[in-house]
Amino acid sequence: WDKIYGGSSTDEAMNAIVTFDGGLAILNSTFSYDGDVTNYYGYRDIWILKLDANGNKQWDFTIGTPGFDYANDITQTQDSGYIIGGGFQEGTQGNIQCYNADSNYLDGFLFQLDKNGKSVHKICYHGSKDDKIEQVLTLPDGYLISGFTSSPDIASTNIGYHPGASPNGDPYIDIWLQKTDFEWNIEWQRCYGGGGWDVINRIYPCANGDYMMFGTTTSYNGDVSGIHHYDLTDQREDIWMVRINSLGDIIWQRCIGKFASERLSNNSVLKLDEAHYVLSVEAEGCIMDADFTCTTNDDPYHCYNYAWVIQINDTAASVGINQPPLNIEAKLYPNPAHEYATVEIPVTYTLQNANAEIIDASGRIICRVKVKEKKFVLNVAGYRKGIYLLRVSDANGVVTKRFIVG
Repeated sequence: WDKIYGGSSTDEAMNAIVTFDGGLAILNSTFSYDGDVTNYYGYRDIWILKLDANGNKQWDFTIGTPGFDYANDITQTQDSGYIIGGGFQEGTQGNIQCYNADSNYLDGFLFQLDKNGKSVHKICYHGSKDDKIEQVLTLPDGYLISGFTSSPDIASTNIGYHPGASPNGDPYIDIWLQKTDFEWNIEWQRCYGGGGWDVINRIYPCANGDYMMFGTTTSYNGDVSGIHHYDLTDQREDIWMVRINSLGDIIWQRCIGKFASERLSNNSVLKLDEAHYVLSVEAEGCIMDADFTCTTNDDPYHCYNYAWVIQINDTAASVGINQPPLNIEAKLYPNPAHEYATVEIPVTYTLQNANAEIIDASGRIICRVKVKEKKFVLNVAGYRKGIYLLRVSDANGVVTKRFIVG
């Protein structure tokens, strides 16, 4: 099927996810006040559209103010609700309703909806400069929230912001991470980057509790080393990869690039497995770029954009990757399951930082929980009927079991 959604003005889909019920949740920007758009607050609003599996509209929800409002990512929570993070400039009206002292700069926000598109919680972040939430990862014990900030005072304590400004005085942004519980209470937060412009485009959790971050940097100091070009008057970007542990400490970092600029977008990184990633890069190509493997006859002082696709191998994660973990049989009942499924792991299996994941038929992880006992119960109420895979893994092995939700 194909269908058109929107109103009489400009509507643009920014991102979308397949939901637990097999439908779609689409994150959009809108300038429309009519058509499929139920509420409009002014200028550019954030519009969430929920569709069923056949593309029929189930509900919509607008987040907005009379000014410009931005969001790039939508996350479904374990209870089938949704979290949207973004930024706004004028917050006294509309439904964000957070005071912004200086509308020249963005303030960040998080908005939580229930599974029916009703607002249940929101929070705003006020720094003296620009602050914006970019991505929210659901973890077994809370959330990892990524964004950017150019505010030295975004937190009550020093979280490592790296000051820097453009030649005309505009402050540069740092990558900004928060680890929170499910109530958004901050457990730790910190900044990453240097004296240039640093932004994160995608972050992935790793099986051992680490995180892999992919972004763009123009920094040559601070947390960043190895950038291929830096010019105070004409900064050019490198791709910046950073692996951090569960407490946010940097394990390793690396720049990938050349003389000109390379950029990622929010949806241009694909995780293949624990060690391999594919990046789709917008790269400027010049004849002076010895490290750029694409053939070009361009004028060396006039660069043009190319698509550059590369695969990355995290050698730290690759240690032992060719030694497959031992598969151990487990019990899961009842099967088919309706509301709850009980899992029993053999007593001979030693649990060490184990996680249980439920994976749907498309290969998407729809639930991840910490496993502390060898007999535990999973809530599958609300899951769409079909075949699912249970996977329990830790450093010693993996337990897998197929089951049906009926």
